[in-house]
Amino acid sequence: MLEVGLAAAHAVRVRRQRVGLDRTAPAERLDERPVGTQVEASVGHGPRIGPRVATVASLPSRWHRRGRPAYWPVPGPPPMLVLYNSNAGSAAEADIEALRSVPGVDLVDCEDPDDTIDAAAEAAHSGIDLVVAAGGDGTVHLVANGLMRAGPTADTRPALGVLPLGTGNDLARTLALPLKVSPIEALDALRHAERRCLDLIRVSHDGDDDHTDYAINVCAGGFSGAVDEVLTSELKATWGPLAYLVGAVKAMPDLDAYDTQFAWDGGPAERIAAYNVVVANARTAGGGKPVAPRANPEDGLLDVVVVRAQADIARLAARVLAGDYLDDEDIVFNRVSELYVESTPGMWFNVDGELRTNVPVTFKAVPQALRVCVGPKYVRDVEVPS
Repeated sequence: MLEVGLAAAHAVRVRRQRVGLDRTAPAERLDERPVGTQVEASVGHGPRIGPRVATVASLPSRWHRRGRPAYWPVPGPPPMLVLYNSNAGSAAEADIEALRSVPGVDLVDCEDPDDTIDAAAEAAHSGIDLVVAAGGDGTVHLVANGLMRAGPTADTRPALGVLPLGTGNDLARTLALPLKVSPIEALDALRHAERRCLDLIRVSHDGDDDHTDYAINVCAGGFSGAVDEVLTSELKATWGPLAYLVGAVKAMPDLDAYDTQFAWDGGPAERIAAYNVVVANARTAGGGKPVAPRANPEDGLLDVVVVRAQADIARLAARVLAGDYLDDEDIVFNRVSELYVESTPGMWFNVDGELRTNVPVTFKAVPQALRVCVGPKYVRDVEVPS
């Protein structure tokens, strides 16, 4: 048996709830023991609460170098990895502190976006069953992209859970996850939630696979891109859910028409003068605005909404807030599996709320890409108002 002390773990600044790891032990130890080997360990932050049996897991060696745990408590619930970013301004410190007392959870502060992606990608190698994105839609986006690297199919990837601690929490709304419960209650609900295979959107910049990522919620360009240009972290922190409205007001003076070409499912280009383009997998953006109210995240299709340049934006905005606006004469609505967009001037697109590119871009549906935890009131098909 390998004695793992808690004191050395306290000497390292690690913001995680985990089995104590002796960072001073010679490096053979956990890495060289077979998967399933039981070791004696101390559990938790704070005062020592006594030894407990733990089991070696098969995390990649670079996780050990970064201080990630190499094993999980036994017995207890299936291991759950919770990823958050303390610098993102969304996950409140009090919420994160509350999660440290939850058993069977590895709580990891990923201060760099690449760390978030790497941590989610490597989770599949450790036997982790569920990876939870604790924060806003930007954190969910990073975790989803990491999980897409964790295996070839949804069944080989850990499931995705969303703990909505952000400003907009738009994906959580489509998933019908509770927004006003304590983090501990929300985490417990995720453990027992139904899991559905959801689609993703593959986003590639002008055919360049080096600039490819995945969206799980909504991509938006034109007017929406202009809003994201002015939507700073300071604006979100000051105005909270109203930040998107303030950003829209700031962007209004720069509202321009785009000479835009669309190729639907590889067909011939169609030219449309447009203010705005939405490519959606889920239904809301900007803090609950139903920009794609009929979207079905399981149908293998993209909901594409184009706002024509002659549109009265104020009138359309009122219709958006009222519900379904897709039958308006100033809207082009289409469902496709692939879309190519090119515009003059270059139209800035955000991907899950993060400003990404203004070069020609291709969006492609990836059917049944990830298993995702949904709330009890989740529906894949939305009734269209008559």
